[in-house]
Amino acid sequence: MNILLLTTHLNIGGIASYIVNLAKRLKRKGHKVVVSSSGGDMVDELTKEDIPHVYINIRTKSELSPKLLISMPKVLSLIKDEKIDVIHAHTRVTQVLASAVSRLLAIPYIATCHGFFRPHFSRRIFKCWGDKTIAISDAVKAHLIDDFYLKPDNIALIYNGVDLEKFRKDIENSRKESLRKNLGLTDKERVVIGAIGRLSPVKGYRYLIEAFKRLMDKDSGALRLLIVGDGPERESLKAQCLRLGVDEYVKFASPNPDTPLLFSIIDIFVSSSVQEGLGLSLIEALASGSPVVATDVGGIKSVVKDKETGMLVRPKEAGALAEGISQLLKSADLRNKLSNEGRKYAEEKFDIKNMADEVERVYKEVTKRDPRPVRPVGSNGARILIVNVNWLGDVLFTTPFIKAIRRRFPASYMACMVVPRCKEILEDNPRIDEIIIYDEKGKHRSIMGKLKFIITLKRKNFSTAYILHRSFTKALMVYLSGIKRRIGYNTKRRGPLLTKAIDETDPGIHKVEYFLKIAASCGAETGDKDYEFFVKRPQRDKIDKLLRDRDIRGTDIIVALNPGGNWPPKRWPKEHFAELADRLSRELNVKAIITGAPKDLKLAQDIIDLSQTRPASACGQTSIKELAALLERSNLVISSDSGPMHIALSVKTKVITLFGPTSEEITGPYGRGNYLVIKKDVGCPVPCYNFDCRDYKCMKAVTVDEVFNKAREILFGSE
Repeated sequence: MNILLLTTHLNIGGIASYIVNLAKRLKRKGHKVVVSSSGGDMVDELTKEDIPHVYINIRTKSELSPKLLISMPKVLSLIKDEKIDVIHAHTRVTQVLASAVSRLLAIPYIATCHGFFRPHFSRRIFKCWGDKTIAISDAVKAHLIDDFYLKPDNIALIYNGVDLEKFRKDIENSRKESLRKNLGLTDKERVVIGAIGRLSPVKGYRYLIEAFKRLMDKDSGALRLLIVGDGPERESLKAQCLRLGVDEYVKFASPNPDTPLLFSIIDIFVSSSVQEGLGLSLIEALASGSPVVATDVGGIKSVVKDKETGMLVRPKEAGALAEGISQLLKSADLRNKLSNEGRKYAEEKFDIKNMADEVERVYKEVTKRDPRPVRPVGSNGARILIVNVNWLGDVLFTTPFIKAIRRRFPASYMACMVVPRCKEILEDNPRIDEIIIYDEKGKHRSIMGKLKFIITLKRKNFSTAYILHRSFTKALMVYLSGIKRRIGYNTKRRGPLLTKAIDETDPGIHKVEYFLKIAASCGAETGDKDYEFFVKRPQRDKIDKLLRDRDIRGTDIIVALNPGGNWPPKRWPKEHFAELADRLSRELNVKAIITGAPKDLKLAQDIIDLSQTRPASACGQTSIKELAALLERSNLVISSDSGPMHIALSVKTKVITLFGPTSEEITGPYGRGNYLVIKKDVGCPVPCYNFDCRDYKCMKAVTVDEVFNKAREILFGSE
């Protein structure tokens, strides 16, 4: 997936740290990530990880700033050049920018709400919260519902995460001593009270300094206060220290991205915020083992459990802060308890890996539905019929065409005519307003059945028909139904039945391009060639249960084996699949599961019987939608040229596909999916439609060793 992370700037702070950590983790998961902002201190962190950063001049707090309009062409160009699939905005300004760009290019975007906002009129009218909004804490989620009236279903609660590995590493004493020296904290006997964050009123530092003064009055000279950050209050806070006579004991330091090093010299960490979404520095403090005192505001309760993982005190009260710190100063046992429990809590709840997994899940959700709801048909809206093809894989190949036509005619009413067995491929596709079942082997098989169907089409008053099927009969039915504009290929001598007949100049092109050529003839943009399949929660829930019933856990690596094919020469030998399943289990500790339709049950059982490790099977036990959910859940799918292989690609799963008699140039995987084709040249013509072939030498030539080695490389990287 290609992801654009948008923010106003990348100066050191909570949002910038969130973006950098998320970008690193998403890249490790195999996604292409681009970050765009007006720059800042943490751009270097992206550069070290080879994550591209694109500068745009949007350093403003005003959503009405001309900077947004000026920057829009650059962002539009960036999205087209990088083929971005989803935009993720992190500030109000970039939410407005993302909303505008999303509408222009019809791609989804999400927003993360990192804190609390005043419910201004403009925020309520121009919400710009995206196709899904991430709330970083329970309090922020409640804020979005109560103050901005967002629907709970449109909010994903995903806690901030930190890179825990950084906080598990021991830090050399020489580095600690160097930092102490640079900060003027050379006396190790002094207790260092630390705070990290932007120097702004919302952080409540004036209450912290007042609390520090009270503590100093009791233990003169025994304490030091370290405040790390930049912001508009720096000078006023320094003046407060001077006025209270503690300026000698309070050290102000510029932001430092090496937070594990900072926490290594802090004895007690304090968050004095008067408002806080969650508190990334608080999470880092817990991860580092620093005992914490925090004000009980916003989402801090999600991080600090009073007297369990830290001390919670009343906000805006210097006395309460001083008392909380004092309790820790007096009790080493309490400090140790909070340190140990806090670190344990951070490990359980705030791992960046978990956060990235949840965010990735949101990306997948919004990219599998149309980012913009289909507009109702207006007085000028066309009524479009798409006459689809008959095979599962081929119907998937038409989804880029459907996408292109929807974008070309956004106000149209669009129906799709399809045979029963392919209905599930198009169900829940938000680009389609209606699915019309043409049961050519059932109730519409007879002449009378076809006449009734033609009458049904006629009553629906379609104005335009795109005939993707090459059939003469289907073109005749469309003609008889009275649809004025009929567009399709000039095949089977049906040209006179069409108002726009397109010549088949290159029948060897891929099916996706074959269908998109029809869309291009009508002026549609055809650059997006990824096919689509839409899975919903009920299907995912059923697959979760199916896997649990087969003793496959959420942490297991799953490889789905799809041995079937609509004719035998396309199938890899069952003996090869059995050997592969054994090697995946024994050598890689991978859980293999066999997929297929009811007609593949005997084949699946043969593979299980031939295998010594007896892989799990879901063959014949899933609908097409549920099969898609299973393939989505899998880490890798190994399949012949078949519909399930294309379904796996449409749900963004990695695929190894084994080709023999069919041509990958015509029916192979397509678009930007993560796939590998393995095939062997055995001297036979390709494509080969010799259905009587019995030696299957093209498929037998693909060895288990080759497939296994490629699977290991995809799952675990090259050795």
